[in-house]
Amino acid sequence: MKKVLEIIFILMVAALIIYLGLFNRKSSEPHVYYNVYLKSELIGTIESKKELEEFIDQKGSEIKKKYKVDTIYAPTELEIVKSVSFKEKISSAKEIYDKINEKDAFSIKGYRVKISARTEDEKDLIVYVTSKEMFSNAIEQVIETLVGKEKYEKFKNNDQEEIVTTGEIIEDVYIDNEITTKEEKIPVTEKIYADELELSQYLLFGDNQQYKKYIVKAGDTIQSIIDANEISIEEFLITNPDIKSAQSLLYAGQVVTTKTINTKLDIVKATYLVEDVETRFSVEEKTDLTLLEGTTKKVQVGQNGINRVSQKVKSVNGVITYVSPISNEELKPPTSEIWVIGGKRVPNVGSLKIWGWPTDSGYRITSDYAWRINPVTRVREFHKGIDIAGLGYGKPIYAANNGTIYVAKCSGAYGCYVIINHNNGYYTLYAHMREFAATTKVGKNVSRGQVIGYIGTTGMSTGPHVHFEVWEGAWNRISPWTFYKR
Repeated sequence: MKKVLEIIFILMVAALIIYLGLFNRKSSEPHVYYNVYLKSELIGTIESKKELEEFIDQKGSEIKKKYKVDTIYAPTELEIVKSVSFKEKISSAKEIYDKINEKDAFSIKGYRVKISARTEDEKDLIVYVTSKEMFSNAIEQVIETLVGKEKYEKFKNNDQEEIVTTGEIIEDVYIDNEITTKEEKIPVTEKIYADELELSQYLLFGDNQQYKKYIVKAGDTIQSIIDANEISIEEFLITNPDIKSAQSLLYAGQVVTTKTINTKLDIVKATYLVEDVETRFSVEEKTDLTLLEGTTKKVQVGQNGINRVSQKVKSVNGVITYVSPISNEELKPPTSEIWVIGGKRVPNVGSLKIWGWPTDSGYRITSDYAWRINPVTRVREFHKGIDIAGLGYGKPIYAANNGTIYVAKCSGAYGCYVIINHNNGYYTLYAHMREFAATTKVGKNVSRGQVIGYIGTTGMSTGPHVHFEVWEGAWNRISPWTFYKR
């Protein structure tokens, strides 16, 4: 019996030795593994690189559906490094996927679009898109909105009607930004545009996609609506394409949209424009010593004339930035308005009823006394005067009324400017002059219609024009139209 036990013991020891030998032999043979690193940090080891890649692709089905792509990719700093080792602690593809997903984002193939900054204070804009074609289509939608779809289509198809009497011809439409595209893998944590309508809305309105619907009430005008909502006439017409001009009439119950524009691109439209414009009548006065001093009486009603004006007009995102005169033909001369003034008139005191226009006829109002986006600074602001352009560089600027030169200097955004104290409670300002008239000196008296300077583009200006303001007292700006018929 003892001998039998000894034999059994010997057999068990032998079996153990054989087992241990086989085990050690198996472990002594190295295997091919793959170490997975994310941002240089080892997050696990797998046996099959292909299995992990297929698992990642399978788990990204929602991402693929959202962006309409066939493949997604692991984070750009993910490394799968082949390793031959005796490692035994192996992670599954799912375990590695979960760790990757916790630490970084997966990506898709798309395009990084860089739109150059428009001013020194801005930064280049980076937009991520799924395709170049989608980006181009979105750009076309922005241009159609700013230029007008029908007009833009005729321009592209070279199908614009020739100007017989009056009209407009678009000569060029272009983007005044440098745009570069680069294909790359884009993390899905970034905002990636896959829909051209969504992208066009962003390029047109920026991050503020909010808008308001307003129901027109009896007595409402376009002017009253844009004033109440602090938007420009250009913004109103762009967001309400069925309304063709600022002179369009509204009706009670009509629904309009009020929305501010914050374009990410500069869409430039260059046009040749011929239109018939009213020329403002001049105001004459005659002294009647039989009437008491300060008495005024209108003896002839003034009537505006008509001039056919041809101009080259440049606008950026719907805002006129430059007007170049081509021709100015008088079709109907204006009739002067004549007033009889009683008594001896004080030369430096302006009349409260008679105001002269500060320029010659044939002008164009490029910015009104209203809310707008400043074409130079791109900042939304209330424009506290009117911009009178279209007459050309160096044309005369006239005093609007009798008074005393209060300021005549060159500095800041106004450039070279003159302020006249009319000694009747009102002041007028004339900015962006090329130069002053020889007689324009501080303290000197001027009369209505006297040349005080010449149209220029000094200061913060996009082209030759005169910025005209009216003040009630010192610095309390009021609408210049207070003293003129529109």
